[in-house]
Amino acid sequence: MNYISLVLGLIAMVALGMLWYSKLLFGRQWLALQKFVDAKPAPSTKALALSIIMNLIITAAVNWLVIQNNLNLLGAVELALFIWIGFLVPFHAQNIIHGKQPFKLFAIISGYQLVGLLIVSLISAALLR
Repeated sequence: MNYISLVLGLIAMVALGMLWYSKLLFGRQWLALQKFVDAKPAPSTKALALSIIMNLIITAAVNWLVIQNNLNLLGAVELALFIWIGFLVPFHAQNIIHGKQPFKLFAIISGYQLVGLLIVSLISAALLR
């Protein structure tokens, strides 16, 4: 495990989430699609802590896969795309289909996950060299 890439990847994921779900990017649309238009909930400390823990797990898993497979930057991109297409997209698509939620919500959530996976895998591969 490369702890430097783990910490940098975690920081990148948290920063990406803060930007992605801010008013600058997709925060307003995400809130509206989640039916939070009037409530505009502020994330609780517990929710933020759990989110950081989940991002740590994702970052550690991707970091481990990059190291175990000795991936270069192209391999890291392929890994991120494989994880996204092979696991995350099907799970989220099922939730959207069965929950009768709009495609835009799927695009916002899965887009964040794709960009996050790409960033984390690239950081891990870059620091492996």
